[in-house]
Amino acid sequence: MIDPVPVGYKIERSRRSRVEQLAKNAGVSGAVMLEFIIDQIQVTDQDLPVGWPENSRDEELPIEMA
Repeated sequence: MIDPVPVGYKIERSRRSRVEQLAKNAGVSGAVMLEFIIDQIQVTDQDLPVGWPENSRDEELPIEMA
């Protein structure tokens, strides 16, 4: 780790347990597993995770295709 920081988020117990179980299965810490999961997230052109509802594009100007 280059610049480790504590994560101060509260998450559902079941999700934390899931991360811990995945970490145990992989033989790594929960922190390493969470970093791995974050690195695997695919994002849209709006830099949102795939599957997350898109932001409104009402303020964007249309681009005409040639």
